[in-house]
Amino acid sequence: MAEGRLDLELEVQEIFQSIDEGRNFLLSGGAGSGKTYSLVSVIRQAILENPTAKVACMTYTNAAVKEIEERVNHKNLNVSTIHDFLWDNIKHFQKELKEAICKFRLY
Repeated sequence: MAEGRLDLELEVQEIFQSIDEGRNFLLSGGAGSGKTYSLVSVIRQAILENPTAKVACMTYTNAAVKEIEERVNHKNLNVSTIHDFLWDNIKHFQKELKEAICKFRLY
């Protein structure tokens, strides 16, 4: 399916190749390079092609989270910072984590 999207940039085609193969992808670039714009385009296209799919999107900044949520308003889209994502997954294990950390010895 990625080959059929000839109007897209090579990097975006590679992202769709990853999606089509059920793989994760990393979109990286410097400040102002268009990462959020590209990500929004990819998310919109992915949702258009599969409206019932659940999409998880992790980014580094709250500003990017807000912008993506505003530009792609879809019930199956979950956008968060990587820090919030990790916290949501480990916060239920605080007691166990504390116990494990306390067992470490410094040499």
